[in-house]
Amino acid sequence: MNARQSTPVYDDQAKKAAKAVAVSLHLSEKMLSLYPEDHAYCKKSVARLQHDLDRFLRTYGDCTLHVDKNGLSFEEELVYEETDKEGDFALALFRDGVFRLSFLKGMEMEETNTLIRILHRYRNLSSVPEDDIVTAIWEAQLPHFRYGAADTILDVDKDGNFTPWEVNDLLAQFSRSDRGEKANPIEVPTPAAFAQSTPQIVGLDITAQQLTVEEAEELEKMVRYEEDRNATQEILDMMADILQNQADEAFFGYIVYYMEEEVRASFDRKDFEISLRILQTLRYAQKVSESARPQALARIEKFFATTSQPNFLQVLIKNWHTLKVSQIDKAREALRLLAPEAIEPLGFMLPEAPASVQAMLCDVIVSLAGLNPTPLVKIIYKDDEELLNLLVPLLGRLECPSSAQALVKLVRHSSDRIRWEALRAIIVRRLWVPEKLAPLLEDTILTIRQLLIKYLGSRRSEAAEKILLEYLRSHKFGNDENGLLVACFHALGRCGTDRAVPFLSKALAGGNLVSRLRASPRRQGAAWALAALGTEKARETLDQALQSIYPAIRSAAATVSGGLGGPSEQ
Repeated sequence: MNARQSTPVYDDQAKKAAKAVAVSLHLSEKMLSLYPEDHAYCKKSVARLQHDLDRFLRTYGDCTLHVDKNGLSFEEELVYEETDKEGDFALALFRDGVFRLSFLKGMEMEETNTLIRILHRYRNLSSVPEDDIVTAIWEAQLPHFRYGAADTILDVDKDGNFTPWEVNDLLAQFSRSDRGEKANPIEVPTPAAFAQSTPQIVGLDITAQQLTVEEAEELEKMVRYEEDRNATQEILDMMADILQNQADEAFFGYIVYYMEEEVRASFDRKDFEISLRILQTLRYAQKVSESARPQALARIEKFFATTSQPNFLQVLIKNWHTLKVSQIDKAREALRLLAPEAIEPLGFMLPEAPASVQAMLCDVIVSLAGLNPTPLVKIIYKDDEELLNLLVPLLGRLECPSSAQALVKLVRHSSDRIRWEALRAIIVRRLWVPEKLAPLLEDTILTIRQLLIKYLGSRRSEAAEKILLEYLRSHKFGNDENGLLVACFHALGRCGTDRAVPFLSKALAGGNLVSRLRASPRRQGAAWALAALGTEKARETLDQALQSIYPAIRSAAATVSGGLGGPSEQ
């Protein structure tokens, strides 16, 4: 008497191996929907499925997956969750009454390839009732693959609500319960057949309506866009499936590599909406993987490192002069999701880019530098004046110490233009480093000196007061520098304290007899500075000047006596 065969008991490792088979099955079919069968991606995905099958069959014996409303299950545990939409292979299997898939020991690559082709071919509902997955698998006669299919249409839960075409399809399935012959389904016209049988309206010849060249090109673009969009959505769905089903890391890495190629292609064809969606998906995957999947996290980080390299981003250059406003906006969003390493290649693109693209790239660089300013600072120290002229202002939009140090260093640059931009960036950023900027008071460029003087007078500061006092005492102002002299007094009044009063008092009331009889820029500047100080000691000095017997002194004090809270601008 033969002993009854016991039901195998699978451990957690077996369930994990079955899950790998289910996910690889799904991904292999998805790849075939995007690329020709002989494409490297398709070959790799099928090879991966074969590898997972061999591993399971070799270790645990036959592998049986159950098909139900939720997807594929192994030992009552869901190992692949279907998307519940047309085009999903699990939905197609359930729709055609398949409830079990069994892979037997000895299944070879040729059989695996055939099965994937069948799943791909019939994943969408066919308009031909006899044309379905069950029939195709039966006809393929795969020696190491078995399936279970519903014997009656009652196994399909539709609550009694069927369209005529679904009735036709279900009747065909019912008639195939006897595998020895095929039944003749009820002849219910499909929507396409119904449209073809509709009589033409007399006098209307639709073929006479020809598209113009422009209309044809626009239509082609629309079709191409839809194809790209749908293909990318398939890939995004795959990524979600991998994360959800915890697929093995090797296959995860393969899909990440595929995503790299998709981003490169989207950059090449200026489709930044696709780029944005892919990069957003990977950033989300990165966040999900931070705590649970360190190996996946490493692969995602490598993805962003790769997509941020010069050789990857070089393809963007050819498109800069042909971008529309909407494309530039999408490019800004997409490029902001790259790694900070992208700063250097994007920065070197600035000089050749049109103004609108320059503005976008500057926004992206500032955003990435906010995460890590090192790549930007690295470029800043390169001796490229044209590039520096574009990048230095960006340092004024950051907050990090390293960028502040770079700006301070750049105020000693040999280029007048770079020194000017560095000083402007320091002022925009509100960095307060008067001691480090003091040498610019002797700069050869007048506008740089004037800008620095305004900077020193922008707040009360002992450091700024000390710098200006020293400069006013030591610098020999020429006849063409009266404006600069007056500006220094204005700034001293705004930044100074009572410590400046003795110097200002001497500048207002001092001089020889002749000079006290004539107005001078120095005397008038001292009066304005005392008024700007606004302290009690400064007011007393001005009051004394108003009582002076010398007309030049009285006149200078009288000019500001009506506004002791601050000098009048002249």
